[in-house]
Amino acid sequence: MSAAFLKKIKNELPIYFSWVLLVLGIMLRLAVFWENRNFTVDEANIARNIYERGYFALLSPLSYEQFAPKCFLIGLKAMTFFFGFSEFSLRMIPLLSSIISVVLFYQLLKKVVPARHIWYGLAFFSSSMILMRYASETKQYATDVAITIALLLLCFLKSPAKLKPLPFILFWSVAGTAAIWCSMPSVFILAGIWFYFFTLCRQQKGHWPGLFIVGGFWLLQFGLYYFLLLRQEISSPYLQQWHKGYFLQLCSDQPGSFAHNLDLLQNVFACISGGSVFALLVQCFLLIIGIGYLALHKRKELVLFVVPVLGLLLTCQFHFYTMLPRVVSFILPVLLVLVSYGFSFLMSSKLVIVQIAMVVVAFLDLDKFNQFQFLYRRYVSEEYTDGMKLARENKVYGSHFYVNELIVPVHLYYTHIHPDSAKWTDFKDARLLQWGHYEQEVAAMQGRNAVIYCWYMDDELKKHEAIYHEHFAKVEIMKPAGVTLYMLDGKRGQ
Repeated sequence: MSAAFLKKIKNELPIYFSWVLLVLGIMLRLAVFWENRNFTVDEANIARNIYERGYFALLSPLSYEQFAPKCFLIGLKAMTFFFGFSEFSLRMIPLLSSIISVVLFYQLLKKVVPARHIWYGLAFFSSSMILMRYASETKQYATDVAITIALLLLCFLKSPAKLKPLPFILFWSVAGTAAIWCSMPSVFILAGIWFYFFTLCRQQKGHWPGLFIVGGFWLLQFGLYYFLLLRQEISSPYLQQWHKGYFLQLCSDQPGSFAHNLDLLQNVFACISGGSVFALLVQCFLLIIGIGYLALHKRKELVLFVVPVLGLLLTCQFHFYTMLPRVVSFILPVLLVLVSYGFSFLMSSKLVIVQIAMVVVAFLDLDKFNQFQFLYRRYVSEEYTDGMKLARENKVYGSHFYVNELIVPVHLYYTHIHPDSAKWTDFKDARLLQWGHYEQEVAAMQGRNAVIYCWYMDDELKKHEAIYHEHFAKVEIMKPAGVTLYMLDGKRGQ
């Protein structure tokens, strides 16, 4: 083979591989969506809000401890008008957002690294578990990711260098407003974009007034959003309590603070690297190399990508935001861009051994990380209806079927809201167990009964199991996908 042919293969094969990853990322999301797994508790509660409220009522704080952007909720409401309240209908917007995000992320990487180096960042983005999951879950996280990538891509396409002052003001005022009202964490990305434009305006001095007009307009929009809607939601005692373990403690001198912070950062970084120490170290190393490369050669881009990360860390420190991985999933494309810069820098080395080492390490990481197995395997989480089917097969239904309090919303969705709720008519009068009253309710049970759980704390579940053994001679445990079903028979003392 000629040297020219080998060079062509070396340059073009990674590009073709990127196209394959792009297609696989889309197919993966479609495959998991099409499996139509059962709703989780949060999804069921979102569905209940959509079902019980009109469009205008969705602008007020949601019931059932749910929080979501108002434009996202209105979009879901519109989908139910056309397609009903099925899982497919309520998951359509996240699916479309996620598919668009794969395409846009490919385009974004083309802007920041050579085409032959795109495949690395795209592989982790396309096959990420958390991004795959929320592509088919009725939550706003896939939309957050899509808006993040769209804004970053637009800042290259519609920069001050490419627009005259008035079109620049009009375009970015509208784009920023839409982003803020559709995705709360977009403010972090907009902050990075504004400072990036600030550095560019040193060469485009005619844009100085427009830049401050745009920034002021964004602040006004966020102020309105915050004081009208967001302030009441983020100050919720429930929300603060739920997320207290996910706030950073950067300034704390309490024992364990460093380990706490490290654990939170590791959990987020695992979303783009996997859980192994080796994979985490590789991605952290590439992140540091990427930031170092930008600091030396592309300081404007460093501002664009690092400011959102710093803003996120700062707000998590002061309890205005949380490091819960799904909530910060919007920052994953930013981290992957920084990692891609590092990967590209090393792959551009003149030392062939460095290039070979990076490719080997990349495939070792991806072999453990990627979720492409779900192209041909079923992805399940909490298949509540499988539990009802199993109870029915064992001739237990109606008031002999007990639902633990944490999954009552899922039960109500499938027996009262879902288009096929008529299938579960014999479970509509199931008993809904109340927290703190298990022993009394179990003691009052008669005949053959079933108690269903979808997710529960292990220690609490063991306590409940002990109560069942105390009151029933026969306790059979069945575990269909993501569900624990206790079949209780032979009441003691009767």
